[in-house]
Amino acid sequence: MTRREEYSPSPNWPYVWFAIAIFEIMLASLAVGIHLSTTDSEDWRTSTFAWIAYYLAETTIASAMLTLPWKIFSNIRIEITRDGIWQDRIIGSRIFIPWSDVRRLKRVGFGFHIHSTRSRIDIAPYIYKKPHIVIAEIITRTEKESRSMRKNNANQESIDSPLREQQTDGQK
Repeated sequence: MTRREEYSPSPNWPYVWFAIAIFEIMLASLAVGIHLSTTDSEDWRTSTFAWIAYYLAETTIASAMLTLPWKIFSNIRIEITRDGIWQDRIIGSRIFIPWSDVRRLKRVGFGFHIHSTRSRIDIAPYIYKKPHIVIAEIITRTEKESRSMRKNNANQESIDSPLREQQTDGQK
């Protein structure tokens, strides 16, 4: 496969580490704030429901702190090939969407969702050194495949139309 047929963008590491650090600091501040505001209150010491809510909030924040870096690193490891796009999942498996299976390309915030009939890949192009190239590559490949599909459908209709005319003539 030539370099033009396969494209694995290189990450913008300063941006990636900065985003992770900011997000982790925000979550840690939230966890400390929840801890400080709840442990000093007399009502919280005696209420079972309050402690359950406290531990649920802390567990949610801790899990977000652990999954964010993996989500960013799975975004970094996308591979764009002539056949489709690959991305790692948080659970360890890889997902592949062939270009012919792309049903919708949706811009969401600073990223894209590539929808197929069975799955979706989220891409954050701004974590790469050249985000405009990543965006152009994805749009070009999806448009190229959709043009090819439209052309194939038109060819199929032109093949089917004489058959339809023969069937309608035979029914008269």
